[in-house]
Amino acid sequence: STKKVKIEKTGIYEFTGILNGQIKINTTEKVVIILSNVTITATEQAINSESLDFYIISKEGSINSLTDGTTYEKGNAVINCDGKVTFDGTGTLNLYAKSKHGIKATDIVVWNTTINVCESITDGLHADNTVVVNSGVINSNTTSDGIESENTLVINGGTLNITCGSDGLVALNAVEINNGIININSLLEGIESKGTLAINNGYIQITSVDDSLNAATKISINGGKNYFISSNNDAIDSNGTILITGGLTLAFGTTQPECGIDCDNNEFKITGGTLLACGGSNSKPTSNLCTQNILQIGTNVAKNTYVNISDGNNDIITFKTPSACSQILFTSNLIITGKTYTASTGGKADGVNGFGCLLIDCKYLEGNKVGSSTILTVITNIGSISNGGAINGQIGPRR
Repeated sequence: STKKVKIEKTGIYEFTGILNGQIKINTTEKVVIILSNVTITATEQAINSESLDFYIISKEGSINSLTDGTTYEKGNAVINCDGKVTFDGTGTLNLYAKSKHGIKATDIVVWNTTINVCESITDGLHADNTVVVNSGVINSNTTSDGIESENTLVINGGTLNITCGSDGLVALNAVEINNGIININSLLEGIESKGTLAINNGYIQITSVDDSLNAATKISINGGKNYFISSNNDAIDSNGTILITGGLTLAFGTTQPECGIDCDNNEFKITGGTLLACGGSNSKPTSNLCTQNILQIGTNVAKNTYVNISDGNNDIITFKTPSACSQILFTSNLIITGKTYTASTGGKADGVNGFGCLLIDCKYLEGNKVGSSTILTVITNIGSISNGGAINGQIGPRR
């Protein structure tokens, strides 16, 4: 038989042991529950809350496992909340979603807890309004989106490891990443926003089939270390504008007409940071808005081939291509007006693996010279350049 444990007034409640049933919060007042080595197996939601200010604390050192039912009428999630739910505590929370989502709420806030979405029919975390991740660990393995917000998604810290059948992170209004470690392996887009997408800091690695980054109105990269690989589309794709002010970003799209970086012929401004974008094509930066020099290099490069840019005395960058490309865009504060730069491919590189596909402390030898150019204007070409990208590229449909 199954049991329903009901909470009908504000307070702090601690649970331990095994429950074949459900914890039901029947009040809109603030409720805090502490999970201490709890296992819940339910025929509907494992936890169903009406509280508008609900806290789930996973006690330090505890491992808590929650499983919902396969078929029930509404609120289909292992943890379903009508209001805001805040996760805290340094314990572990394992979720097995047999019906739909792992967690569904109006607002979701995460601190400290390790949340493992071990199984999910749709989204790992799904919020009607906002998701804010401040710290902790989220490991999400889902058939649909890793984390979805119907409004805004903010990552201030923590570690996110997402493997998903759809988008890794998605929001209908805005995605903002201020810090944290994010690893995404997605069958559609890595990070998608129907509005704006901003990366201000953090460490992000994305492998996606569709665009690694996609936004409807604006993508801005202001910091962080970012490594994006798309196997069948653009690495970075904005249907509006793109702004690069800082950080280290490596972006690899697939072959033409897809791009390393694509902004559909809209405003593309670079004022700082290091950007390496490789693909079948790249959007051309808006030269009168850019304040940092840019190299565009046109040459056919096979997968797993070394590419080097030097100023004759120093290697500026050496990397090994994770996919084939024919257009390379590179910008850095090391590209200085009046200096001459040479691009080469192939050859040998003796160095230490750095971030992404970069090599550091590298000695590059015996490469094939693509060409040399002196920096006289903000955009300088080496080889044959074909700027482009899909016109009026589409944001993926909601699922």
